[in-house]
Amino acid sequence: MTVLYHTDGSAPCRAVRMLAKEIGVELELRSLDLFAGDNMKPEFLEINPQHTVPTIVEDDFVLTESRAIMTYLMNKHAPESSLYPQEPRDRAQVEKYLYYDMGVLYKSVLDLFLAPLFGRPCPEDAEERLKSVLVFLEEHVLGDKEYITGENFTIADICIGATLTCLEAFEFGFPDAPRLEKYYTEKIKALPYFDEINGPGIELLKSIKSTEEATPEEEQEGGAADEEAGENTAEADANE
Repeated sequence: MTVLYHTDGSAPCRAVRMLAKEIGVELELRSLDLFAGDNMKPEFLEINPQHTVPTIVEDDFVLTESRAIMTYLMNKHAPESSLYPQEPRDRAQVEKYLYYDMGVLYKSVLDLFLAPLFGRPCPEDAEERLKSVLVFLEEHVLGDKEYITGENFTIADICIGATLTCLEAFEFGFPDAPRLEKYYTEKIKALPYFDEINGPGIELLKSIKSTEEATPEEEQEGGAADEEAGENTAEADANE
């Protein structure tokens, strides 16, 4: 069985879990409390010296990076599925948007929402950049299509859909991107496993946001242990 080391708050971890549900792959879930430094414990560092999640283990095989994990699971368990099409150009389109999520969309979410929670500077233009990314995603990626790459649901939808949950968790919404919001509501949130997998993570991020807003600035600096846990969390999310 495939063992998945994960944390509920991580959108990339939830993308892996959503895909596994979609293709009927059973995962043995091992939850890590990143705030407690579980990912820095020797037993996990022996598995993954980068101390990032998600991480999967199958016997002596270890794989990190959510998008690599997703394509691996597809190649192993559902190689003929339209979720990850075999035709080279169709597959390239799917992979393009996996990389777009990693380098543009998820990066914009990290800069605005997650970095400040862990004491890292938020770029001055982070909010406007995220708004711009969402408009681009609506106009030039989704367009008038049913799904991200066309009329078929693919792993690109799962990956990007998981990232979009952060907009809900941090109550940012979809400013100037109503069609993208409709896509998220009607295509992603309607998935039968959406609430089971994403609900706890969304609520966790909401609670972190509420705590941050209610904490006086001098207390937000925290102690060394809290700062280290926060850096570990941010790095785990950012890298994967």
